[in-house]
Amino acid sequence: MLPVEVLIEILLYAIPIHPEVTSILCTSSLFLLVSRNILHQSLHFRSVSQLAKFAEALRVSLLACSPRNIAVDIAGGASGAIFPALDATLERICSDPAAKMTDTGIGRRLELDHLRLVVNSHIGDPHPEKVFDALNRVNPARFLWTGPDPPHHFSTAVIPSAITPHLFLALSKWTNLQHLTLTNMAFYPSSAKQPQPLPNIPSLRSFYLGQVVCLHATAVAAYLVGSADSLQTMTLVDVYHESIWGPRVKKDHVLAAVPEELRDAISPLLCVGSKTERIMGGDPFRPEW
Repeated sequence: MLPVEVLIEILLYAIPIHPEVTSILCTSSLFLLVSRNILHQSLHFRSVSQLAKFAEALRVSLLACSPRNIAVDIAGGASGAIFPALDATLERICSDPAAKMTDTGIGRRLELDHLRLVVNSHIGDPHPEKVFDALNRVNPARFLWTGPDPPHHFSTAVIPSAITPHLFLALSKWTNLQHLTLTNMAFYPSSAKQPQPLPNIPSLRSFYLGQVVCLHATAVAAYLVGSADSLQTMTLVDVYHESIWGPRVKKDHVLAAVPEELRDAISPLLCVGSKTERIMGGDPFRPEW
């Protein structure tokens, strides 16, 4: 019999790539014990039905350990059922005796190293509040929400009605968040007269925004001025004032909206870059100082 330490390393490699993980679990009681710990430590859901089945399984079986990483990766159009299912699953996880909970002062939340969402939100979602309900059950150190489309597709996964109050309200209540990545987002256009200030997260160290439309330089400047004491870096990649046919948000635009006496302190925090370019039209990216 292999030493347990060696078996763990083998299963850490084998489980993510094995086409039939259940065959590993059925090998022996030791394989089952070790594999359940590996699987429950890093949960990865690829469909709404997987979320629902896992929540149902926790009615009759306990977690092997508290999850440290949770990923929800649902390609395509999906539906408004994602966040209700995620909320129900997180509720079950949080009620498990093995769950490591953090008392944030305004409630107990599941402590996570990383929460990763690769999903779309939808204009026709009948329950947009479930975005907040689900995210309000956790307290991650690292959070990513991006779209399921290929990186070269400039698509919108996070729509304005999901951003406020639901997403940003949940983010503002997290006390452990240090690294935040949000991509494929659309804020309300200026004509809608519905300002969407970036969330205040005192614990945050790095903030990455990519493929974003309708985010104005003044909103970025206001955020940086309010977060300069704790934030270490803010990165904007393919961020536009309005549509992708209009001007990009550039570093000099942001600094122009910062009080002059604060510009020297704010400038090193902000990086602006590009990953995508239009073949015709739009605002081509040119490196700045």
